[in-house]
Amino acid sequence: RIPPGGRCGRGGGARKKVYKRPTSCFGKLAEALSVRDFFVRAPRFKRRERSMRFLRGWMPWVVLMSNVVALGCVLSPPFIQMETEDMVRMGHTLRELSELVSEIQYYDEVLTSSARLCALTGDLRWMSRYLINVGHIDSAINGVVSRIEEVQKKYPQMTERFGGVNIAEFFLDTTDAANRKLIDLESAVVDNCTHAAIHYRDSLFNDEYNTNKVILLEGLDKLSKDVIQNVEEQETANLETVTVSYFWVVVSLIAVRGLSGLLFVYYYIKYNWLEDKVKIVTVKKAIEDTLNAQSSSKQKGSK
Repeated sequence: RIPPGGRCGRGGGARKKVYKRPTSCFGKLAEALSVRDFFVRAPRFKRRERSMRFLRGWMPWVVLMSNVVALGCVLSPPFIQMETEDMVRMGHTLRELSELVSEIQYYDEVLTSSARLCALTGDLRWMSRYLINVGHIDSAINGVVSRIEEVQKKYPQMTERFGGVNIAEFFLDTTDAANRKLIDLESAVVDNCTHAAIHYRDSLFNDEYNTNKVILLEGLDKLSKDVIQNVEEQETANLETVTVSYFWVVVSLIAVRGLSGLLFVYYYIKYNWLEDKVKIVTVKKAIEDTLNAQSSSKQKGSK
């Protein structure tokens, strides 16, 4: 039992323990920290506000450029793929066309030599050699015509080098016609290889034969120079276009990365700006509340 007049108060009553609010020292410290935070954030807030206003003016253009560049990145690969496939296909066609021209030249020499030796010697082996190879030159010429039609379909401007006529028809009317006449003259000799060949051999050395031979060789030479060379030039230009397209894709990817980084910077600054704004408003309100509380306490004390 606690005696009367003890440490708990007068009259023997137990005094209730009261927990007071923090002293004014802690309040002043909190107020000082709030003021310090306000003065630290205020200049940074203004700098970020200026940066955000500057970036905000460019944001529509940045977004537009990002969309355009992204669209280019999406559309460029299919275009590059189609051009690359066309280049590979046309390169294969040119290689076949060049090989067929070489085959025609080879079989023309084989047929000419076989027919002339058959006429001079009467040896049936030359006749067999001629009959075996005569069909190959026709197949090679048909292959050249089909390849020319494929090339002309892709590059119609090539007809200007042939006077505006169809290249395949021009080849058939000149080179193939000359080859037909040569085969007719040679067949007449080969069919009579065993007897009376000597009576036909002059037809393999006369002006008509030599003229058709020149037409055939000139047609093949013109085909090699005007068609194959022109297509190779066009394919070189297409290769440059594809290279530029690849470069554009790389640059576009870098540009998209840069524009995305700029957007990130803008939203990062905007986020920090909003955070500073909220904290500054909060600090202002806290300072105003503290000042209002102090002024009200002073007014009560004066009364």
